Amino acid sequence: MAGVTSAGLALSACGVDVTKTPDPTATASITPFPTSTPTLTPTPAPPTIADLARKIGMDVGIEANYLGLFSPNKTAIKFSDAPEGYVKALQNFSLLTNGYEGDPAWTDYKPDIAFTFWHDFSLFCQEHNIHLCLDHMFYGLGHFDEGSPVAYLVNAPKDEVETWMKNRVKKFFEIPYFSQLNFVNEVFYGNNVTGEVDWVADSNPFYNIWGKDYVRQAYMIVFQEAIATGKKVGDDLRLIYNAPLIEWDNSKARYEFDFLANLKEQLKKRNGY
Repeated sequence: MAGVTSAGLALSACGVDVTKTPDPTATASITPFPTSTPTLTPTPAPPTIADLARKIGMDVGIEANYLGLFSPNKTAIKFSDAPEGYVKALQNFSLLTNGYEGDPAWTDYKPDIAFTFWHDFSLFCQEHNIHLCLDHMFYGLGHFDEGSPVAYLVNAPKDEVETWMKNRVKKFFEIPYFSQLNFVNEVFYGNNVTGEVDWVADSNPFYNIWGKDYVRQAYMIVFQEAIATGKKVGDDLRLIYNAPLIEWDNSKARYEFDFLANLKEQLKKRNGY
């Protein structure tokens, strides 16, 4: 009883009258639960390799090609149907290039499949701030061999070959977005043992018509289409001369370097920059 009395005294001292009982008719005051949905802050996605590379001013690239994207019946699929893991992996790179653009089995024999894929793929690259390089506009090594849909061009007259080249470039420039374009590929072959260097001439309609000037001709066709479509070469678009991986101390590398230096001077005089 002493304990209860002490507790009553303590409550009375705090302003609570312990001698009164609660009013049974009074309504209790209840704090309502919130009716609005709370705003959840999403967990940020971890940075990609491309994000990290950009912070130090680098582009990290990889060759991505649609030839690896097939349905079970071996039919090439649309980019929109590509596996989620494949698409997610591409976002790790800030530069994507394709080594099969120049394959006429796709760009001439199956243009709808090839260009539909790369139309959609280019929009993906643009959305994710990824540089896209379209490869191999003109490649004289193997693309005109027997069995190729463009093998007939090997011995075709100049006008026919030039028309095909211009139409090909025009088709590529219809792709909505790209920042680089490989205008010519593997012009020379070389032998590191003997030091022999020469032009790729067999089954090469470009060399058959223009000889050693065909690289400049190829460049000018692409350059003129860029101007016609409002792209500024060197700013909106880089034109790439592609050579196979080589050792820089071999004779082919020195020969190729001298050739490119001379080509650069020719283009400066021709194009004014």
